[in-house]
Amino acid sequence: MFHFLDDTAKPWSKRCDFVVFNLRRNKLHVYCLEFKSESIPYDVPDQLKASVDWLKALHATINAYTTKRSAIQATKYVLSNHPDPSPYLDADGKYLQRDHTIRHYRYADVNGMALADLENSNIEVIR
Repeated sequence: MFHFLDDTAKPWSKRCDFVVFNLRRNKLHVYCLEFKSESIPYDVPDQLKASVDWLKALHATINAYTTKRSAIQATKYVLSNHPDPSPYLDADGKYLQRDHTIRHYRYADVNGMALADLENSNIEVIR
């Protein structure tokens, strides 16, 4: 098999835990979700960037085989149970300092929330 698709190859294997596709009002919203316990490792932005790159590749593949052309609206999140995530977050305590496009939530804060209620003002549109 081509080494790029091997799960031990970089950067293909450095993707987030879950990519959730949600169709709302004829728009495809994609949530890239990385789950952590009580730490937020340095490489979390790399994992989420690799996931968006994977979405771009998927989008290009779909475009190559179909006539359907629709944009993907991707957002990135890291969820943790960190007792005090403030050293990793911006001044507002919402986004990672290392990457302002990644929204942080504690598990307790998202319990019972709908996907559409997750806040992230940094939407990457893939066309």
